[in-house]
Amino acid sequence: MAAFLKLPATSLIKSFVVIADFGGKTKPILALLRGNHQLSETKFNAVVGCKEFRAAHPEEIRDLFGADPGSLGPVGVTNMPIYADSALEGRQNMVAGANKDDYHLGNVTPGEDFKATFADIRQVEAGDTELHTGAPLEILKTMEIGHIFKLGYKYSKAMGLDVLDENGKEVKVIMGSYGIGVERVLCGAVELYNDADGMAMPASIAPFEAVVTPVNISDAAQKQAAQDLYAQLKGLGVDVLFDDRDERPGVKFKDAELIGIPWRITIGKKLAQGIVEVVERRGKVMSEVPLAEVAAWIKSKLS
Repeated sequence: MAAFLKLPATSLIKSFVVIADFGGKTKPILALLRGNHQLSETKFNAVVGCKEFRAAHPEEIRDLFGADPGSLGPVGVTNMPIYADSALEGRQNMVAGANKDDYHLGNVTPGEDFKATFADIRQVEAGDTELHTGAPLEILKTMEIGHIFKLGYKYSKAMGLDVLDENGKEVKVIMGSYGIGVERVLCGAVELYNDADGMAMPASIAPFEAVVTPVNISDAAQKQAAQDLYAQLKGLGVDVLFDDRDERPGVKFKDAELIGIPWRITIGKKLAQGIVEVVERRGKVMSEVPLAEVAAWIKSKLS
C-alpha cells in the first residue's frame, strides 16, 4: 500500500482485529499501529487485561466489518473497543482502510476521525530510545537456552500442596519452573563457533580439550613420544585424546577440526629436534613448542 500510494509506511495505519478472552467471555477488539510497526502481544495483553487473545478469522472479520482483511480501518467503527499505539497519537492526515474492499481513506487524524484508547502496544525496534539512559536500543538475534515459567498457585492448589510457615500455619506453595536445555547450549555454541572445517568449540564443552596426533603411528619414536605426552597431559588433568589410528595425517587433522578439539599437538618429523607442532583450532594458529614443555604449555592455555 505504501508503494502504491508513494507514501512512507509511517503515514499508514495498520488495523488488526483480535478476539479477546475475558475469563470465558470473548469480544472483538481493533488494534491500530503505524504502518512500520508490529504488535507486541505481551504489551497488548497487559493493556487490554484479557486472559488471552487470538487473531480474528476471515469470516469473523467479514461479519464485523463488512470487508476483508487488507481494507480495514477505525473510521466509523462503533461495535468494538479500539486500542491505538502511542506512536499514532498526535499524527495527522494518515491513510487507513475504509472498511470496503479495495478502498482506503486519506487525511485520517487519530483522535478526531475516530476515538481510541492510546497505549504502548508495539514491539520495540532498533534505534528506539532506552527508557532509563536515553541510549538507542540495539536488537540482537539470540537463541533461547533456558526459561523460567511463573506457575503461581495453579498446580499447588490442584494437588493440595501445602507447607507450614514460620507460625506453623498451612500455606499454599507458590511454584515456578526453571529449565536449561543442555542440547540447546551445544547447538548455540556450534552456531557461534564454527568455520568451513567444522566446529571450533570452547574448551569447556568440547569433546576433548586436546588431541595428541602422531603423524606416523608406525614410527616407534613418534608413537612412544605420543604415548608419553598423552600420559603427562592426563596426569595434569587435561581431557586429552590420543589419535593412534593408522590413517594419513590429513585425515586425522580434518577429524580433529570437524569435532572442534581446541588444541592439536602433532608429533612429526621435528621430533628429532625435540619440537612438536601445536595448532589452536580457533584461528588455526600454529606454534612450535619443545616436547619437554608442551604438556605444561597446554595446561596453561586451558587455565
